[in-house]
Amino acid sequence: PTEPKSADLEVEWLRAASEAPESLLAVDCSNHENDNFCASHAGGSYPAIRLFQAASPGSIYQGPKSARAIVNFLARHKCPLVSELTTAEEYSALLTVDETVFIAYAPTPAQRSLIQDAAVRYRDEFTFGLVVDPAIIPGEPTGTTTTPFVLCHRSDDAATSRLPLVQDSSFTSTSPDALTVFIEEASRPTIAELTARSHARSIARGAPIVYIFARTLAERASLRTSLHRLATGYRDLLTIVTVDPAEFPELPGRLGLGGAGEEIVEGRPAGALHQLSKDRVYPYPRGRPVDPRSIQQWGLDVFQGRVKPWTPPGVTTSYDDLGPTRVAAAATRKISIANIPGLNIKIAGHRQDEL
Repeated sequence: PTEPKSADLEVEWLRAASEAPESLLAVDCSNHENDNFCASHAGGSYPAIRLFQAASPGSIYQGPKSARAIVNFLARHKCPLVSELTTAEEYSALLTVDETVFIAYAPTPAQRSLIQDAAVRYRDEFTFGLVVDPAIIPGEPTGTTTTPFVLCHRSDDAATSRLPLVQDSSFTSTSPDALTVFIEEASRPTIAELTARSHARSIARGAPIVYIFARTLAERASLRTSLHRLATGYRDLLTIVTVDPAEFPELPGRLGLGGAGEEIVEGRPAGALHQLSKDRVYPYPRGRPVDPRSIQQWGLDVFQGRVKPWTPPGVTTSYDDLGPTRVAAAATRKISIANIPGLNIKIAGHRQDEL
C-alpha cells in the first residue's frame, strides 16, 4: 500500500466507492494474514482489482486506474450482456452508461450470435445493445431494406463509427475477425490512458506510438484535453497515449527518458515517439513545452530528418535515412520492445508508417 501506484489507486478507489452502489472493499496484501486470499485472487501482482458476483468466478479489471473507469466497469456488469432496445429513449439512455457503446441492428440469428459472442469477449471493456428497429436511431432510415450494421459511440470525442454487416464475393464483415478489428479500432480513444492490454493493442496496430508520461492522474487528464484537437487530426496515423510512470516504471528508460536528473515528477511531463516500423525511438526534449504547437513542430523536425533517433548507451548505430527519402538503415543492435513491462509480443511485418 505504500508503493506510489497503490497510493494513487487508493485515492481513486475511495472516490469510486463513494459513487458506486456496490460494496467496494480493499485488502492489504502486505499483511501476511491475507496471503492466501491475495495469492488466490490478485495473481501475485499488486494492486489488482477483481469483481466478485454470485455464480461467477469473478472478473479481473484491466482498465485505467481512475474512479470513472472503475465505476463504468461495475456498471457494465450490471447491464445485460446485450441490451435489447425497443424505443428511442432506451437507445439514448444506453449511450450515457459508458464511454464506449456498441449498438447493432442484426435481424438474422447468425448476426445476433455474432454480436452476442463479441459482447462476451469484450464484456469487461464495452457496453453492447441491439435495436429491433433501426428507425429508433436518429438519422437512420425506416423500412425492412436497411442493411444490418454495428455502430460504435465514443463519448470522449462524440464520434460514431459504423460497420455494415455485409457479405459478398469480395468482402465480408460478418466474420468474428472482421468484427474484432472494427471493435478494437473504433473503440480506441483519441488519446488513451496506457494499460498493459491497450499497450499490446497499440503495438499490434503497427502505427508509431507517442508516449506522454505525467505523474498524476489530473496532469494526464489535462494533457489529454489540451492535446485532443491535435491528436484528432493524427488519429489514423499515430497511436497517442498518456502513461503513469508508476504503472510502467521501466518504460521511460527504454524510451531514452531515464537519464540522471530526468525523473518524471509532478509538473514535469515527458514524452517519446516510438517508430515501430524501424524500431526507432525519439525522446521529446526535456524542458520543451508539452503543447500542440511545440509537439507539432518537433514532429515535423523528426519527419524531415532533423532529429536523430535515440541510441542506447554502449550501442554504436549509424543511420543513412534520416530524411524523408526512407532508404535502409544499418544498426549494430535494435532497441527491443520484447521487454516492455506487461507485454510478451513478437512484432514482425508492420505496415509502413508516416515518419
